[in-house]
Amino acid sequence: MRLGWTAPALSAACLFAGSVSAHSPAAVTIEIVGPDGSTFREIPVNSRDDALRSYLQAERGAHYEVRVRNTTGERLALVIAVDGRNIINGQKSELASAEPMYVLDAWQTESYAGWRASLDAINEFYFTDWKDSYAEAFGDRTARGVIAIAVYHEVPPPPV
Repeated sequence: MRLGWTAPALSAACLFAGSVSAHSPAAVTIEIVGPDGSTFREIPVNSRDDALRSYLQAERGAHYEVRVRNTTGERLALVIAVDGRNIINGQKSELASAEPMYVLDAWQTESYAGWRASLDAINEFYFTDWKDSYAEAFGDRTARGVIAIAVYHEVPPPPV
């Protein structure tokens, strides 16, 4: 049996970074962190779509992880895209509920350090020039330099 997930509770973009709609309590917090656990400096920008957005201050070659903390008592699903590609399968992402996603249990915090290459291996995230970007490797510049997350609430199965 597959559980469903409701439309995005919120979405955010990093480098454009962010976590929550301005009109609702935060279901998650999102941080971009270095290997030592320190967070990258964020510079907030105004958004027309109520998503919290910011630029990141980062240096070329710096490795990073996307750390997401579930601030609710319910399970949440995350579609995470970097450079416009879903980090689980590398496919172009529209942040849709039909895409591969990670599930966070209630109150759980998890860090995502790269694109999944297999169940045991990831290709680490790092900041680079656009010519060396994941987006450029696929010839798709529509979301180059963007880290985006869509958060979905779980929909319980209908009663039998």
